[in-house]
Amino acid sequence: SVMLNKYLGADGTIYEPFPRYDFLFTYHICCDHVRWYRLISEMEGGIPFFGYDVAPGYHFTDMVTPWRTDYIYEQIAESIPWMEKVTGRTFDDEKFSEAFRNEARTSKYYGEAMVLNQTIPAPLDERLIYVYQGLTSSRPFDKEVADFMVEFRDEVKDRVERGIAAVPNERYRVMTD
Repeated sequence: SVMLNKYLGADGTIYEPFPRYDFLFTYHICCDHVRWYRLISEMEGGIPFFGYDVAPGYHFTDMVTPWRTDYIYEQIAESIPWMEKVTGRTFDDEKFSEAFRNEARTSKYYGEAMVLNQTIPAPLDERLIYVYQGLTSSRPFDKEVADFMVEFRDEVKDRVERGIAAVPNERYRVMTD
């Protein structure tokens, strides 16, 4: 979208020009996320950019260690004065705490739905998984998304209990990423 200078709106309309970012802030959970944003920063004339690394495996509870927690904490702490400088706004502990709690809830309930999807036959197919995963990566800090994930998890649980399958004659599972 940045390179084409066009973007697809939520209403399905193609808009142009692509809006200019004031800053870019992202986390590095896959090997290419930070590179995407750094490239956009460079292509668009040096838009302020901050990317932090989420230690590999951090989202697996058996891999959470004091070192990994400190590593992420230090980067977030470093990002706060950067963000204040870039935006001209003061950091708000209350809003950050609320967003953090919402993101934790989003992750928890989406994760529980994915565990339920291990049922044979699976209640969700790959297409549905990716539709809902989009919310977990685009707006996980929103209360509405966190609340929705509770409903999503409950719906998947209901499908499991009632034997509703995404593919009723499931013989194999194939996932892509």
